[in-house]
Amino acid sequence: MRYFEFLGIQHVIMYVFPAIILVFLFAIGLGFYHFRTKDAAEREQQAQAEKAEEDRRRAEQQREEVEEAERKVNHILEVANQ
Repeated sequence: MRYFEFLGIQHVIMYVFPAIILVFLFAIGLGFYHFRTKDAAEREQQAQAEKAEEDRRRAEQQREEVEEAERKVNHILEVANQ
């Protein structure tokens, strides 16, 4: 009398290995599936434009911070030279 249907490691692999392959293939399928709607290209362009605007603002802010630091350094040097 057997308590389990599994007779050995071969039976475990026979049941588990195909399940792992199925999960792996399903994950790959989901990874390559893209939701494409009628306005997908337009939304992508809008997102890129927003990112470009945010990058431009960040660069402008950094430039202003550098200019302010340069003004402070120049002021300190002027005071030190007097």
